[in-house]
Amino acid sequence: MAGQAFTAAAVAAPAGAAASATLVGAPIAASSSRLFEAEVTGTLATAPVASTLARQAQGTLRGAVENRLPFALDACGLAHGGWYYDIGRLEPGGTFDASIGRGPRSLAGALARRTTNKDREVAVRWNLAEEDPARILEIAGFHVAAGGAGYTSLEPGRLARLDVSPLLPLDRAVLVGRGPAVVDWTCVARPVAGGAAATPTVSGAQSLWRIVIPLGAAPGGGALDGDGDPADDPDAPRSPTAP
Repeated sequence: MAGQAFTAAAVAAPAGAAASATLVGAPIAASSSRLFEAEVTGTLATAPVASTLARQAQGTLRGAVENRLPFALDACGLAHGGWYYDIGRLEPGGTFDASIGRGPRSLAGALARRTTNKDREVAVRWNLAEEDPARILEIAGFHVAAGGAGYTSLEPGRLARLDVSPLLPLDRAVLVGRGPAVVDWTCVARPVAGGAAATPTVSGAQSLWRIVIPLGAAPGGGALDGDGDPADDPDAPRSPTAP
């Protein structure tokens, strides 16, 4: 396969944000990949979540988290320590209570897509040819927690700055889910040295959203009041912000 050169355009997705940028003639060698990044900074009018989450003595969580974003988060989960809570779809205004349901499972197992077969845990090996950006970012965001290079056989490289694994043993939880894309990418391929022109598939429909939530020190946890902050609990976390 001959090398190709791509024209990549990044357009800010939110309405009213007309800024766009174009990179023309970026070379990509045959059988290789290249990372393109766009950084968008903004301030939310309200806190993205309200939380009464607190760490219990055994390291698990109790309390609840409420989605205050104007959109749903799909394939949502909550990570803390070595634990992972499956949430699924979290609608706007929807609440997840960590004390209800089947409880957490191993974070490393969740990241590695481990399944049980005849009383044995079977981990899905990391696909070195993975093309799903959301899946790549999921592992890059918890690379150490997933087992690091021992799981992926790769060093994190530039994506190491996305790894929030060091926060997990602290008084922080991380809410992860797929939501609307902040940046919409389009790519057009130009063949080089007689190569075939093939436009790469770029999915701009969804992005991976991560929200770092401070945990309360108290083992209890008050109810959520009308403004989204925990009610009657001075030790509960207040108005967490997105990273």
